[in-house]
Amino acid sequence: DGWKALQGRYGSLLGGLDAELSEVNLGASKGTFYRLIAGPLQNASDARRICSGLKSSRQFCEPALFPQG
Repeated sequence: DGWKALQGRYGSLLGGLDAELSEVNLGASKGTFYRLIAGPLQNASDARRICSGLKSSRQFCEPALFPQG
């Protein structure tokens, strides 16, 4: 549901991308978090461009490798 909400809000940036959910355990003090990874993209420049657009709207974004399954 979160991915659909992000695509709706940032459709011009995320519209044609797929998403993968990644579980990250940060230990007992911080717990488990889930990261949403969008892609795949052609190159790192595209990832930086999308992140820049998301960050300008105060949406967290950090370039990451999209899982190849």
